[in-house]
Amino acid sequence: MTWRFWWTVFLVFCCCCYAVPGNECYLTNIALNKPATQSSVSYQGFARRGVDGNLNPDYKAESCTATHLTDNNPWWQVDLEGVFSIDHVSVQNRLNYAHRLKDFIVEIAETNAIGQNGHLKNSKLCYNYTEAHVPSAELRTLVCPTDTVGRYLRITKSSGILTLCEVIVEGKPVSCLDTTCHKMPTIRQRDDQSVTEIVQELKKLMSGTGRRSHGEFSSRVISNVALNKPTTQSSTYNASYLAVDGIVDPPTCMSTSETGYQWWQVDLGSLYTITNISIQSNADKPGGLRNVTVEVSEQSMSDVSGHLLNAILCYRPAGSHGSSDDIITLPCLHGTTGRYLRLSRIVEIMDDVLTFCEVVVEVSRNECDLTNIALNKPATQSSLYSQGFARRGVDRNLNPIYTAKSCTETSLTDNNPWWQVDLEGVYSIDHVSVQNRLKFADRLKDFIVEISETNAIGQNGHLKNSKLCYNYTEAHVPSAELRTLACPTGTVGRYLRITKSSSILTLCEVIVEGKPVSCLDTTCHKMPTIRQRNGQSVAEIVQELKKLMSGTGRRCNFQKKWIDGGWRKHVYKVMNTSDACFPSKTDQWL
Repeated sequence: MTWRFWWTVFLVFCCCCYAVPGNECYLTNIALNKPATQSSVSYQGFARRGVDGNLNPDYKAESCTATHLTDNNPWWQVDLEGVFSIDHVSVQNRLNYAHRLKDFIVEIAETNAIGQNGHLKNSKLCYNYTEAHVPSAELRTLVCPTDTVGRYLRITKSSGILTLCEVIVEGKPVSCLDTTCHKMPTIRQRDDQSVTEIVQELKKLMSGTGRRSHGEFSSRVISNVALNKPTTQSSTYNASYLAVDGIVDPPTCMSTSETGYQWWQVDLGSLYTITNISIQSNADKPGGLRNVTVEVSEQSMSDVSGHLLNAILCYRPAGSHGSSDDIITLPCLHGTTGRYLRLSRIVEIMDDVLTFCEVVVEVSRNECDLTNIALNKPATQSSLYSQGFARRGVDRNLNPIYTAKSCTETSLTDNNPWWQVDLEGVYSIDHVSVQNRLKFADRLKDFIVEISETNAIGQNGHLKNSKLCYNYTEAHVPSAELRTLACPTGTVGRYLRITKSSSILTLCEVIVEGKPVSCLDTTCHKMPTIRQRNGQSVAEIVQELKKLMSGTGRRCNFQKKWIDGGWRKHVYKVMNTSDACFPSKTDQWL
């Protein structure tokens, strides 16, 4: 059979698939028929052909793009006409001259502006294709990294002709991201209720003996500050990071490999007041947590006994924890504060190693309130005048008189002055307040505040992949005033930099209001309380709970949600072959 026959069969199959009703939060081709452009055109290989839904690989069928032979830096681009979270990008090669589609990159950006390197400004790399050319007529699917978000998708080559027969971009609107809250656990519970208790309560609820009070679990949200944080351990059979990877069903478990004093440790990134620590045991090694000690410290160094220096003992359970798939919750003493958490025990024989599958570290609710996260953090600046050290900008001294040694200042000869603070952790930033000095107040104007997750500098002199918090173009900040600037929603980063294009930069105080990214689930207002679907067993709801603990649960599995002051029931059709959920056209009030 010819390729034309199989091409026809494929088209019929696609048409049938795309006829299924969709959900805006389900992955779809978000590039179809969107505006497309390219660097040049050859033989009517217009850019729009790359998103026309026509997967015919024969160039003569007018279904493929092509740039000009003399174009030394060819590119093709599509405007998705909205900001999306992108999971996959599929590119189809042409039938003839297939060798041309190789050595290309796929990048995503929220802006259409071009940087000095010729790529989209602040773009994220989806894929760097360095393999042999995409095979003739093949549709090759490329997986983007998690959290690849943007509006403009560009495919570029450094030489030769760029030709594409179809580009399929699978993604969903960023407004759907909060429905998964994938960055953190989302178990809603009552104050002081542990994970173990909520599992027991759910079992009662599922058996019909519990109370169906819809608002019962809504007053507190667990914030797992250990998720995906750096880990170490004394010896390794299974890697240490498996205990904070969020994968609990089926579980992935860490394991040490030696006898004697064995330990596992996680760096939470910042100081926290810890309330509970929940641990999922290894069902294959029920003694893996026998006589385990849980300790918390502000330091990562060990004392002569091998334990953390100046550690606070959170909990020391006796006996073996570990019946199949158990999740145990260990309450810490009131006021247990620290950054490093260590689990340790004495291993006597090799078959009795330290092992467990997941650690959830709960913090006090106050940890998720807005606070000044810049206070006394490491600060630097581009130059120094007199004794206007960078650290003065985060010393809590709001005296606006420069001679009181409370303000920073760069050199008069510094033509591109900047001041920067390392927040020593990744935070969601809401507001940045800057205080001007009493005299020479006219200097604090025409500045920008940017946030980035990296300390690296781009070619434009700014932090790489930075997000703009605020571009201050008004008259100078009034004398001695503390001016508060609001950052856009979703401004996340570790390094905050304030820059000017000329003159002296002076700051008497910088207050950065934010919260750890692990607290972002408090804004996930669309996440419902855990509820049972019709026909769902106790075992299934417990597994659902475990998925929610890791952030991998699906909101579409839940039957009720709060709308306009009442509980509205949705009838869902759940496809067994996918994660799609399709609500009915009618709602029923309960």
